[in-house]
Parts: sequence; C-alpha cells; structure tokens
Amino acid sequence: MMQTPASRPMGPDDFAPFDGIEGLCALARDPMMVQLWCNKEYANLHKTTPEAMVGRSLFDVLPKAHADERLSLMQPTLDEGVVSEFYQLWRGARWLTRCFPLKESAFKTRGLFVILARLTPETHPDETDTRPMVVSPEYGELRVLSRRELEVLYLLAKGHDAPEIGKRLFRSTHTINDHIKAIHQKLNIDSRAAVVKLAVAKGLLGFDQEEWEKLASHQKPVRD
Repeated sequence: MMQTPASRPMGPDDFAPFDGIEGLCALARDPMMVQLWCNKEYANLHKTTPEAMVGRSLFDVLPKAHADERLSLMQPTLDEGVVSEFYQLWRGARWLTRCFPLKESAFKTRGLFVILARLTPETHPDETDTRPMVVSPEYGELRVLSRRELEVLYLLAKGHDAPEIGKRLFRSTHTINDHIKAIHQKLNIDSRAAVVKLAVAKGLLGFDQEEWEKLASHQKPVRD
C-alpha cells in the first residue's frame, strides 16, 4: 500500500478552501469508524444531509466485508500517523481515497480525516503508482448490470465492437448484442456512444482490464 510520511493532522477547517468542488468529498471518523462530520458533497451522494450522517459507522453504510477491507487500508493512518491512499469503485465511479490523521482539537478525539476525489477519465495511474485497489466494489447505478454486462460495458467503452468482445469473452456475437441491448435497457440509454460517455464520465477506463474483471467478479454471473 502506498503511504506518505507522517503528515500533519487535518480537520474541516483545513479542508474548507476546497469545499464545494464537485466530486470532492470529505469526512471525519473517530477510531471506532463512527462519523463525526462530512461535507455536503459526501452527504448528497448518500441522498441525505451532513447532520443526518453524523453518528453513522462505516459498517452502517457498507456491508461488513466491504467495510473490513477499507478499514484494513486505513488502519496505518490510525496506528502510525501516515497518509494512506487507495483506489476504489464507489457509487459507480472511480475514486482516489486519501486518509489523514484527524486533528484532535477539531472533535476532541483521535481518528481519520478522509478525502475522496472522483477521478477524471484522464487520471490514469502510471507504472510507478503502487496505490492498491479496493477489490470489493460499490456499483452505484451499475448494480443493475450482471457480471457479464459489466464486462461488456467496459470493453465497449474501450472501443471494441460486438464481434471483438465476443472473441475476448468466448461468446457469440449474437449473445454479446443481447448483452448490449440489456445494458441499454437497464441504464436507460439508447446508443453505444451513450455507453462510452457514461463510462468515461465515471472514470471507469482508469481501471485496467484485469482490475475491472476483479471488480465485476463480485456481481452475479449471467446465464449465456
């Protein structure tokens, strides 16, 4: 896991100059992972208010296995005061999560100050990027798709046509076209261009194919 040296603690006041930027979420948690504060951007993604989010545990907003995986990646920040970073599929988009020690004076407790940045299509890790990826995804609006449909969506967005996708997935072109039709219906879009636009907007192409297959593997398979 990528960790930077011990960093000065952060609190809401330190984040204030960046608050209000679209796709930039922040929250504070105590050592038990109970939420102490969040900004509006984070609360909006949960379709609620910052005040309503206070008191919720990480285990209240994610399944236990998903929460456990993220906690393991954040634990060095609590234990050693280092900044921990990882990628994840969250709310159906690609995000970079950075965890800082919480400024104790802000809430009279130790904890974490977490910043989540939704990544743009141009944000691709290079060969020296060793940040880990959270394997357990939160699909967001993509949760309606089956595992195979997730794979097809990714390959479509990568520029492959139905025959090419069929060869890659060892399926007939007819079967792949059925998956494409299902993707259109489930996501309420009507063209390949719209599929590409959606995938690009969510930064999904920042995952390489092996990473995407791992993420898709958590979804139910389809009979084809």
